[in-house]
Amino acid sequence: MLTRQNVIAEWAYSINYALTKFEYDNDFELFASVLSGSNAAEHCSKTVGELSEDVYSAQMKMIQNVTDTLAKKDIELNQKQAGKLDKAIVMATLRKFFEVKSDDMVADIQTVASGRKLS
Repeated sequence: MLTRQNVIAEWAYSINYALTKFEYDNDFELFASVLSGSNAAEHCSKTVGELSEDVYSAQMKMIQNVTDTLAKKDIELNQKQAGKLDKAIVMATLRKFFEVKSDDMVADIQTVASGRKLS
């Protein structure tokens, strides 16, 4: 008999299995860290007490790529790096950059960028 607790247990097992199987992937390691509620991802054998350098490096590279993409858009539109882009242009550029993110996730980015808190 399939009960709610059985389904929850199966999901938990599946998530744990995936986190262990794909522990080499920085995104999985970061997700494991978030789930564990600490800086350490118990499921990832690479780290003890903190995220691996690979996760940090991947996140810093992504931030640099976003910054570079916005700087290129600035030059494209202003013929120089003016440091000013319309909010709609920034959001359209971020939408294209993070093409695999859902519309809700991009809306959350816009909410936070506007100085409002997520509900």
